[in-house]
Amino acid sequence: MAKRHFQGGRLLTKLDASAAIQPKRQCDHCPVRRTGLCSVFADDGGLDLVDLEAAHLPVRVFDAGDVIYSQGDATNYVFSVVSGWVDLHQDLADGRRHISQFLLPGATFGVKPEGSRYAQGASAITTASICAIPTARADDLRRLHPAFNERFIAMLESDNLYATESLTMIGQGTSLERVARILWGLAVRLSAPGAVQAGVGLKAPLTQRLIADATGLTAIHVNRVIRRLREQRLVEFHDGVMVIDDPRRLAILANADPQARTDSNLGARIAQWPRGEVETGPKKAAPIPEWLEQARKLPA
Repeated sequence: MAKRHFQGGRLLTKLDASAAIQPKRQCDHCPVRRTGLCSVFADDGGLDLVDLEAAHLPVRVFDAGDVIYSQGDATNYVFSVVSGWVDLHQDLADGRRHISQFLLPGATFGVKPEGSRYAQGASAITTASICAIPTARADDLRRLHPAFNERFIAMLESDNLYATESLTMIGQGTSLERVARILWGLAVRLSAPGAVQAGVGLKAPLTQRLIADATGLTAIHVNRVIRRLREQRLVEFHDGVMVIDDPRRLAILANADPQARTDSNLGARIAQWPRGEVETGPKKAAPIPEWLEQARKLPA
């Protein structure tokens, strides 16, 4: 099957940013609108869903193994994972690959400095639905809606924290600590918005090869580490399901907070934060871009 991907600033199969804006209602049924980047547009966010509907392109479905974008591409989109699993990876000239992050539903990725190219590629681990907003339109939404901008920044800060912690573990952690850190981080996100519960099965389509690429270990070494974790009654894998038998001990081994939990309501709370005016006098409203003016004129 031919690989489908975003390339050269447009989405292959003619879903480009300049296409005529069509009335869409995908956001009404989006499973991550209340937890991901767009959560401030949820029912209690107070923002007009029409603006969000007009900004994004039709959701694309990628098969497992499909390339979403390649390392070195100059694509200008902000992506969100609607369903499925995605990995961000960097390939070396000799064929080695490092996976910097596993992305789950609600994750945002593809943000880069204007005019630069991607230092990493993104691929679907499982069948994945991906929503793309052209970067220019995302910037317009950030100017028009301060709550959306706050959410955008909060997610970037969270990703930066994750990258820093992961780099420390890869550089200084033992093989057992590295694998434990990956598994614990995934368990926390899969268990959101609550804490990780002992004995609860979490669907995790991880292979030893994927874990190896994320930890800098060989697949054979990963096999040994997972066996040790199982023997210590910390983690078990059964047909793509991960069970954390002892969350506290696994968190300690991963040098993480045993009480860690993901706050899926952050977006709604951001929309309610009080904002003091820095400038005196009336604040000038951001201009409405032409693409959004057209969308707002369309019948509901």
